[in-house]
Amino acid sequence: MEPPTRTSTRPANAPTTPVLAATELVFKRSSGFTLSTPAFALNAGESLAVRGPSGSGKSTLLALLSGELLPWSGRVFAAGSEITAESESARRAYRATRCG
Repeated sequence: MEPPTRTSTRPANAPTTPVLAATELVFKRSSGFTLSTPAFALNAGESLAVRGPSGSGKSTLLALLSGELLPWSGRVFAAGSEITAESESARRAYRATRCG
């Protein structure tokens, strides 16, 4: 996976509390595939592009950020709470109301 590309339309005086953040996420599949990401934070008004070749982990990353999958290590924060610490039903409700 290629390094993320960031753009911002956030005004200079906008709050800097991230709307989405993750610590170093690690996810492993039984096939041997491992996804490892650096820590990042996305503030209101910012965009993050995720790109890479087929099989590089883009969909897996989105599943981790939405709480559909839980990482082997690392944490995801969104909507003011730690998504990775929530119950399955809470993560499902989060996806239903906050993820497209």
